[in-house]
Amino acid sequence: MFTYTALIYVWDVIFDQNIMDLIEPTLDLERAFGSWPIYVFVDILIALVWFGAIYMLAGRLGFVARVEHKNR
Repeated sequence: MFTYTALIYVWDVIFDQNIMDLIEPTLDLERAFGSWPIYVFVDILIALVWFGAIYMLAGRLGFVARVEHKNR
């Protein structure tokens, strides 16, 4: 958890982004999708992709136990 927090802090500093700031888009990618409700959904999608990538990497490194489903 500490590592994740440190990575997010570095990300926020590099991109001059505040994770709690949803008033206006802060990245060019967000601005490309328009006004408030649309770019928030883009942020959520980016977060889901980010967490999915972390989960897949953690699974490959053996940090996350995956459940194998048996075919019925």
